[in-house]
Amino acid sequence: MMFRTVVLAVTAFTLLATLPQTARAQEYGRPVLDLMYDDRSYINDPHYRGLADQAVRYYKYQPQNFPFQKFRRHYSGTSWYDPVTDKLREDLLKSAYDLTNSKDQEVVKQAKKNYEEIVSNHMGNIGIIMEALALAREDKRFGDPGFFRWMRDGLIQVIIGSGDGKTLTSAYHTYTADEETMLVAYLGLKLINTEARQEGRIAYNMHLVRDPKTNREYTIFIDVTRAMAKIQNSKKKEKSGIGLLRQ
Repeated sequence: MMFRTVVLAVTAFTLLATLPQTARAQEYGRPVLDLMYDDRSYINDPHYRGLADQAVRYYKYQPQNFPFQKFRRHYSGTSWYDPVTDKLREDLLKSAYDLTNSKDQEVVKQAKKNYEEIVSNHMGNIGIIMEALALAREDKRFGDPGFFRWMRDGLIQVIIGSGDGKTLTSAYHTYTADEETMLVAYLGLKLINTEARQEGRIAYNMHLVRDPKTNREYTIFIDVTRAMAKIQNSKKKEKSGIGLLRQ
């Protein structure tokens, strides 16, 4: 049962895997200097948590009024914001597997807690929402698929509406690797090449793409400053030992 669930989750995530892994590594693996990550998690954590707690009520009674743009922006400033998501996804799927397969009730209880915590902390992360949607479609213990579908669609519209990608000034803004992957796939474009660049304190990717419908090739600009600044800041903390558990 759970194996099928995980397969479903991976299948549903095909949209986010459209870009080659080498491109994702290029986009989010290069060191970028002096982006100066502004840590305001002490402000964003409570704002994000407040909106996350209200999300179910909005979904039931005022789905058109939920402030997805503000919600996503606050998520990108929280202490648990994760622009890469790979390890987070592994933890989510492991918790889901333990929840449905373990015979040990203590393990099941802990797995349920872990799953709910990950989803709650990362509802502003399109990658986690799409995983949760795939799992919930298969098993209602993972939540209401309608809620996750609503959250996914709202986040997608905000990402698509963040720019037009024609110039750096009007670039799309993405906060996670999955957002960028989803954006290119959602626009129905085929990636040809990516150049990661920096102008001042703006980190951005220039994607050479092809429109399969017209066969026209052109460049779209995607601002990845927030994600790169967070990654850089995390690496600095790892080197200095700040925030790391000590024996």
